[in-house]
This record gives sequence, structure tokens and C-alpha cells, in this order.
Amino acid sequence: MARRFSIVIVHRNGAQMLLKALAALHAACDPARDEIFVVDNGSDDGSADEVARAWPGVQLIRNTCNNGFARANNQAIAVASGEYVVLLNNDAFLAPDTLARFEAVFRSEPRCAVVAGQLLDADGRAQNSAKRIPTALDELGLGFLRRTPRIVHAAALTEVEAVVGACMAVRAAAIRDAGSLDNDFFFYFEETEWCHRFRRHGWQILIEPAARVTHLKGASTRGRRRGAQIEMLRSRLLFYRKTMPAIVAIPLAAYRI
Repeated sequence: MARRFSIVIVHRNGAQMLLKALAALHAACDPARDEIFVVDNGSDDGSADEVARAWPGVQLIRNTCNNGFARANNQAIAVASGEYVVLLNNDAFLAPDTLARFEAVFRSEPRCAVVAGQLLDADGRAQNSAKRIPTALDELGLGFLRRTPRIVHAAALTEVEAVVGACMAVRAAAIRDAGSLDNDFFFYFEETEWCHRFRRHGWQILIEPAARVTHLKGASTRGRRRGAQIEMLRSRLLFYRKTMPAIVAIPLAAYRI
């Protein structure tokens, strides 16, 4: 049966955080219209068993190793039946009306591929929810020369270049047109490359600030800072190769290294 939203949470360890995110998510979902996937990336703290016990209606995909963020999301996207897919971090908590607001945007904006809400920290302060797609100027510290303004906090529904991937709703028809996340990205930059690809296919990326999402920023990588920094560099160089001509990507990679 076709669903409205298919919500996907990729998880690795930290069962209590995940259970809290699922509790908030269930308050925002309509069980008759929405479905929830948890893709467990080889947790060794019993997270998958905790989810199966506490939320038997959740569709649980168990990986025996850390499959990465893009690949794990794609596992769920491949079997999702929703008209829209929401990628949600395991440290992000939806407000009760967030999904309804996302749906309203998709209904009113037929060329919208991605809509994200306003991210908030634990104290309700706004976090950056949108970002520009990096160019060579940005990477060389010359981003101020670009004409595209930085959007820190949108006051109304606003088109942006890319969104922060803690919570992003994606139209399934746009995924069929432009493809799923790129499996070559393990963690970081996968949502930026995806937004870049959607825009190349003529789709819009929007921010709806009335849709609120509390995000405990950095919780998923806390305690693994060095590894996260290495992976961010690898993904950044991969992003250059995927989105820029070689004459730009190669010297830029050398500069960044």
C-alpha cells in the first residue's frame, strides 16, 4: 500500500537517543499513512533489539557492519513506498506538525525535490539549516565574491542551494528522476551532492522555517572527532571530483590536502 511519508533513520549505537527520536517521530506520524525504517549499521550495544522490542511497527534493517550513511539510507529508500522520503538523524526530533508542513510544501510546489525545516538546538536556538553548494571560490576562502547570498535563517519558504541533512524530506518522484544518494560517500557531503544533482535536473531545494526540528548537533560523531575529520576531508575531495571539472578539482584537492 502506498504511503505518504517513509521516514528513514540510520543508526549506529546510542540506543537511548534513538528511542527518544522514535518517540518524537511517532507523535508526528499518522500510522495509517506513514512508515518508519531504522537501518542499524552494526550497533554493538543492542540498539536493534531495543527498537524491535519498544517499537515493533518499525521496519528494522540490520546490517552486520557500518554500511555508511548514504548506502544505509539507500537500503531503505529502495523498499520505501512513501510518496515522500524523510531522512532523519538519530539525534533529531520532529515537532508534531513537521510532517504536515512538509506535505503542504510538496503539494504547493510541484518542482520541489527537497524541503527541510528550521533546525533548533536543545535550548530552542536556531541552527543553520541551509547552505551553499561549495565552489572553488568558497574552498579558497573567496566565497564573499559570489553573488549568491548566504541564507542563515529564512523568514519564510525560501529556495536555497542545499540543506543540512539532519532532517530532509525528499519527493520520491525526484529520486526516481535524479537517482538516490551516491554510495561513494560514506559520511559527509552526500546530501550536498544530492541537492546539487537535483538542481541539475531542474528541481528546487526549499527551506520551510515553520517546520521545526530539534537537533542535538554532533551527537552522532561525539567521541570520534579525529575519524570524523578524516572522513570529512575524504568526502570533500570526492565532492570536488563528482561536481567539478578535472581542471578545477585536481588543483583544488591538492590545495586542500
